[in-house]
Amino acid sequence: MHFLISLIIMPRVNQHYRAFISYSHRDSKWAKWLHKALEQYHVPIDAFPPGESDKKSRSLSPVFRDRDELPASGSLADTIQEALEDSENLIVLCSPNSAASQYVNAEIEIFRNLKPENEQRVYALVVSGDPPGCFPPALVAGGAEPIAADARDEGDGKTDAKLKLIAGILGVGFDRLKRREATRQRNRLLAIVAVVCVVAVMTSFLALWALKAEKEATEQKVVAEQQRELAVESEKEATKQRDRAEEQTELAKKAAAEATKQKNVAEEQRGLAEKSAKTATAAKVIAEKQRELAMQSEKEAKDVLLFFNAKVLAAARPKQQDGGLGINATIREAIDAAEPQISNAFADQPKVEATIRSAIGTSYWYLGEARQAIPQLQRALALRVTELGPKDPYTLKSRTVLANAYQRAGRHQDALEMREKNLQIKKEVLGAKNEDTLTSSSNLAVSYRRAGRFKEAIALDQETLKLRTEILGAESPETISSMGSLASSYETLGRNKESLELREKVLQLFTKVLGKGHPDTLAAMQNLAHSYDIAGRAKEAQDLHKNTLALRIEVQGAEHPDTLRAKYNLANTYINAGQWKKAADLHEKTLESMIKVIGEENLETVATMNSLAYANWKTGRLAEGEKLYRRVIVLQKILTGEDFRYYYTQSLLGELLTDLKKYDDAQDFLLDGYNGMAEHAAKNNTAHSQLQYALLRLVNLYNAWGKSRSAEVWNKKHAAKEAAYEASKK
Repeated sequence: MHFLISLIIMPRVNQHYRAFISYSHRDSKWAKWLHKALEQYHVPIDAFPPGESDKKSRSLSPVFRDRDELPASGSLADTIQEALEDSENLIVLCSPNSAASQYVNAEIEIFRNLKPENEQRVYALVVSGDPPGCFPPALVAGGAEPIAADARDEGDGKTDAKLKLIAGILGVGFDRLKRREATRQRNRLLAIVAVVCVVAVMTSFLALWALKAEKEATEQKVVAEQQRELAVESEKEATKQRDRAEEQTELAKKAAAEATKQKNVAEEQRGLAEKSAKTATAAKVIAEKQRELAMQSEKEAKDVLLFFNAKVLAAARPKQQDGGLGINATIREAIDAAEPQISNAFADQPKVEATIRSAIGTSYWYLGEARQAIPQLQRALALRVTELGPKDPYTLKSRTVLANAYQRAGRHQDALEMREKNLQIKKEVLGAKNEDTLTSSSNLAVSYRRAGRFKEAIALDQETLKLRTEILGAESPETISSMGSLASSYETLGRNKESLELREKVLQLFTKVLGKGHPDTLAAMQNLAHSYDIAGRAKEAQDLHKNTLALRIEVQGAEHPDTLRAKYNLANTYINAGQWKKAADLHEKTLESMIKVIGEENLETVATMNSLAYANWKTGRLAEGEKLYRRVIVLQKILTGEDFRYYYTQSLLGELLTDLKKYDDAQDFLLDGYNGMAEHAAKNNTAHSQLQYALLRLVNLYNAWGKSRSAEVWNKKHAAKEAAYEASKK
């Protein structure tokens, strides 16, 4: 039996941008500066001419820059296209690098062709090189050299260049904006000086008041003492003066009380003055601490950039020159060379080390190297838990990325445990109805499905769907995606009718909300075709796969990864229908394109190679099938290790070798395959049926080989396993 996989794609949500920054990634330092400068810039309220200020947005955010805005999954080209469509303006960073970049040139052409008015919304910023040599060809198409802001020191400088760009985007004069900016900076400085002066005057006044009150209290005390002495002397002198003396004494007591009162007031004023002084000191300490934190953050950012410049990007230098690996060095080689140096380079900077390891782990992930990504992501998570705490947003993000890597590497139990912990913390910190929490719920449902915990997966999917319907509405893309996830959970539990009904509804809603050609709609078509295939509705499945492929070619191009997946799924429906020649021809073309587009060492490429091997086998091209199966086994060991699927492929190759009458080789592969599958059976939901087929392959081998006794031994083992399985179900 041969098992086929249909690929399910989750939706993305677009966003509106004030500007799109097009640049060569060798100019990423300039792009980061400009991105931050534009999004943090607050337009002066009087920057616009009278009567226009309420017609224009005073915010330049958000601005699209691919490193910050691209999602962790999905199509790079598709996301760039959508971002260009959703951007009001295009800013081109001009340099020799961008002039030579086909991607920058393509982005300019795409933006100009989107709308006629976009021709006037393209702005150039010179960051290096001299015009016109630093301009991409598309920027000077038609022979006219664009008027560009020049951020170089010998040009406008960063500040004026930035203001020129902003003036162009806002549609105001540069001189007016520059004057208003200068006025705002001057007013801000004057306001700060005024506040400092007021505080100083108040503090001085309070101090003088306290000194004066203290002096008056002292004088009153002296007077009271004099009065008391006079009263005593009068009493000694004559009894007849007693009444008068007592009166004087009373006066003295009152004076003393007043003096005490004045003294208390003075003490209170002095306390207030001391409190003000302490407050000022505390404010100074806080300001100093904030300055130190800012300097530390800046230093960490510089250290990260320096490391990547010196240890990763330097790989393109000539061999043996400052860490160079040669001009043809790959990203993988550069990362491999840089990784061993991280621990020593950042022994006393754990936050920086965490950032770098997270970036390198993510790079391995995108290269399809999940097993290499895991140690980096584990170290990044451990550092962030120690330095930031288990509930910090960066820690939660590290845990999410590591769980995804575990799943890609086949470590499903590790992924499940990580996702359970992440969901628990997010519910505690963000609340059960937060969209980030709901995304973690969907991820955990996937892990439950892979672990065979189908009822828990369904319960979690149902809860997520209910909350998203309540919060976002029944027709939001996120809600529809949750509906699709629930359909997948139903399918794994064998509730195929409910799964099919949901997927039909998902396709209907996505078509209504996003349109027929949207990638999420196309993914829904693909998933529904898979449900038709399971339901035995082969003709409908095949027709829907054909329609999906035609639309993907039209919308995304013939060699887009999503288009190649659609070809893979259509070819597999041919296999299910026994149309071996059509399946082999389509899989062969698809494999050639996949190796070209996403590389040979990729799980999807390996799945296509596996299906082609099976189709060749069934068309009688046994030698070609054997060669492909042997290559699949090598690649599976590299990508996912010796897991259940690796040994299952060995069992398939053993069956093919039996047909070729290579009995010795067939025996080795069939025995290794069965034993390996049995060892990993607990981690596979369909292990029983696949193990039983592996036993039957051994029976068939020994019958074909003429070893009837061995065949009988394995046949009895097969019967015993089947009986035990049926008994366990009762």
